[in-house]
Amino acid sequence: PGMLEVVGERQEKSAFHIVCLANNCIREHHAMSAHDLDVDAVAQQLKARVEQLKESLPAGMEGKKVELDNFLLLEMRHLDQVKEGFRGVEWDKVIPIPNDKLKRYEDLPEPSSGEDIRLLLSRLVVVKLNGGLGTSMGCSFPKNAIEFREGTNFFDCFVDHIKDLNDTYGVDIPLVLMNSPATEDMTRGLIGKYEGVIRILTICQQMFPRIDAETYLPVAKTADAALACGDHWYPPGHGDLYDTLLQSDV
Repeated sequence: PGMLEVVGERQEKSAFHIVCLANNCIREHHAMSAHDLDVDAVAQQLKARVEQLKESLPAGMEGKKVELDNFLLLEMRHLDQVKEGFRGVEWDKVIPIPNDKLKRYEDLPEPSSGEDIRLLLSRLVVVKLNGGLGTSMGCSFPKNAIEFREGTNFFDCFVDHIKDLNDTYGVDIPLVLMNSPATEDMTRGLIGKYEGVIRILTICQQMFPRIDAETYLPVAKTADAALACGDHWYPPGHGDLYDTLLQSDV
């Protein structure tokens, strides 16, 4: 259901790198040696902490319990790897996908008629990630709102492309934006100008508690809504897409 994010690191020589693999997301961080960690004890404390976070959810946020269950599943998987002595990906054992398992674009059959294209497009949904604020670039708004040409941002580009396909083939391709709590409200304001142009739907990423590198436990002590976009919580990346779709009304 996403990726783990760890805050803090140990400076001792026993520290080693762990690469967390979850839904094709890779996060490398420092963690304590498995010799220093009582994994079973941490697992019990983790379950208790997650229950504590669930109990602290404000009224009307009961749906967040599913997110915390997903977080617990991910972290328990991680602890199982630590217990088994996992030290990171052995890259020399990673091999490319065999050619007979891949479909090359140039080998795909061409649609034989405009009607075939229309039928294919009628099954298409375009999903764009829209959870980042672009703070590393000095922005305080969704990165897709950045103008790459004077008067034109990425939202404009997405909408123009989809509208062209809709008009050409008589279809109704929806654009789904996967927001984060940091971009949700701003995005709703930005996309208002496209009403009636194309159909735009939004879903919002889950929020997982960050993990303390010393204890392997959530940094957050409560699930208060005010912390949702703070340092104790984070959206778990694009690997969260499928579960977010499943939990949404889309």
